[in-house]
Amino acid sequence: MRLEDVSFISLAQHNKMRNSQLKGNDVLLNITGASIGRCYYLPSDFGEANVNQHVCIIRPKKNLCNHIYLALFLNAQEGQRQIMSLQAGGNREGLNFQQVLSIALALPPVAEQIEIAKTVSSIESNIRSLNRKFSDLADLKKALMQDLLTGKVRVKPDPTEVAAA
Repeated sequence: MRLEDVSFISLAQHNKMRNSQLKGNDVLLNITGASIGRCYYLPSDFGEANVNQHVCIIRPKKNLCNHIYLALFLNAQEGQRQIMSLQAGGNREGLNFQQVLSIALALPPVAEQIEIAKTVSSIESNIRSLNRKFSDLADLKKALMQDLLTGKVRVKPDPTEVAAA
């Protein structure tokens, strides 16, 4: 979730917009446009905010569905397959609330959902860390190659290789 380019509204306007107010542990699903199907969950300590008509707020019942598990499912292959198959046709991609409610979801016991969410989140965290390391190494390689190719750094021949030649 990116919060760099958000719009701000007055507190009075926020109070008028009860149906678009967010709460911690909400699951947000883009339901229109090119980003349809993109999904994210809010942390429990998320502050006050509202969404526009392009975002569906899903507020799972704690005793039935863990919010992180739900977001992971919607972002996974089966969730995305269902979202894409439900799109209202025509020139504009979009889902309505009835279609969102019709998404089939496997619901193991909540304790198991939490364990699944922890495991998947841990794996995703490791993948992000490895991707950052890979990106850093690729940047370092690029910089070193640039230094070598421009002559900024000279390569000294190995004396044992020169003697063998």
